[in-house]
Amino acid sequence: MTEKGLRVPALVRQALDALGLRRGECVGVALSGGADSVALLLALREAGMLCTALHCNFGLRGRESDDDEMFVRGLCDSAGVPLELVRFDVPARRAVTGESVEMACRELRYNWFAEKAGELGLRHIAVGHHLEDDVETFFLNLLRGSGLPGLAGMAARRGIYIRPLLRCTRPEIEAYLRDKGVEFVTDSTNLSDCYGRNNLRLNVIPAFEKAVPGAVERIGRSIGYMRDDLALLDGLLAQKRSEYTGPDGSVDISAILNGPSPEHLLFRMLLPLYPGFVAGQAAAIAEAARRGESGRIFDVGAVRMLLDRGKLSVYEEVAPVEPREVDFRNPSTLPEWLSAVILPRSAFHPGRDATRMWIDAGALSAGYRFMLRSPRTGDRIAPFGMKGTRLLSDIVSDAKLSETAKHRIVVLVAVDSATGDEKILWVPGLRASRHFPVTAATAEVLELHCRK
Repeated sequence: MTEKGLRVPALVRQALDALGLRRGECVGVALSGGADSVALLLALREAGMLCTALHCNFGLRGRESDDDEMFVRGLCDSAGVPLELVRFDVPARRAVTGESVEMACRELRYNWFAEKAGELGLRHIAVGHHLEDDVETFFLNLLRGSGLPGLAGMAARRGIYIRPLLRCTRPEIEAYLRDKGVEFVTDSTNLSDCYGRNNLRLNVIPAFEKAVPGAVERIGRSIGYMRDDLALLDGLLAQKRSEYTGPDGSVDISAILNGPSPEHLLFRMLLPLYPGFVAGQAAAIAEAARRGESGRIFDVGAVRMLLDRGKLSVYEEVAPVEPREVDFRNPSTLPEWLSAVILPRSAFHPGRDATRMWIDAGALSAGYRFMLRSPRTGDRIAPFGMKGTRLLSDIVSDAKLSETAKHRIVVLVAVDSATGDEKILWVPGLRASRHFPVTAATAEVLELHCRK
């Protein structure tokens, strides 16, 4: 076997040792039939892994896709490797989701891999990314303006997915297959430079390699150093997070401002905790703290954060209100914050408390369904004691509610069972409508009380 070919099983064994995998462990292998995945399967088996091949046929290249499937079947049959296979209808998914072809295939592939891992009890699924893939990812992220996490390339492990070939080059992989006399298939779409990654693979990176022989391995070495730096930085960030976070979970912004790069430190500290947090939010929080602002609320992902006297703490999570149908004669259908009681007309003593509402109980048998839901754009209410209607958004604006309170607004609507038309009856705690009023002719009164 050639020197290049020998490097692949040696590097794969080193990668498996670093990942803590021992001989005899079961590993799923993403097997497309291309050189990378075929070499991965062979090297894993050579390292003593018990492999199950996973092949996706996306049907995007017509007969070529079917030929790839047949090749994979033949390879697994000859090697005695169990094979799991699936065919996907990519255009059907895209018609529903609007995703790009690449994104649709990725989502279908990884969802199926996760499903198979659970079904077959696989703790690891190996994918065939190699050094050139890592370098391509580095350049793509560099051109997007990424920071260290993007420039550190691909992780050797992410969840159940492992990348044992990450230190192997494409020439080494091909030499390994030639030495073993094993064929592989070539995806014709990989030969077109109309895709951003393909353009890097076919044009940009070869130009670097031509100008500076060994450039790919040198860049790969730099990526490895950045990966190590990132691991070190993550450890230091964990220490800083512990240092600056109080027992109640609040973050001491004032203390952070006394150190170097406070905005970046705050950003890196909070990003793992609050997905969706961006650098601009960290800068805004730091600037507000410098100015001594107190009581200011910031949206941090799906969470609201309160800056108060130099401390940043979770204020209140923003949770959407799920629509639900309620039956006021059946308490079990009501949320815990809402109570309902039917009173005789003689016991009706109305007040001006916005946490209570009274309507003619005859509405319960007048062909309506009752729903609790979030406000919608354009919602209008016919306020009790007024003529005409008003936009609900105007009433909310007049009430000078906090942003958190606005997100917690619920409306009670009556839905005409015949037509589906809605009437807003009540905005608990804010305003009641004049629909179904209690009159002299009313026999029974429905009293609602909100306790939030």
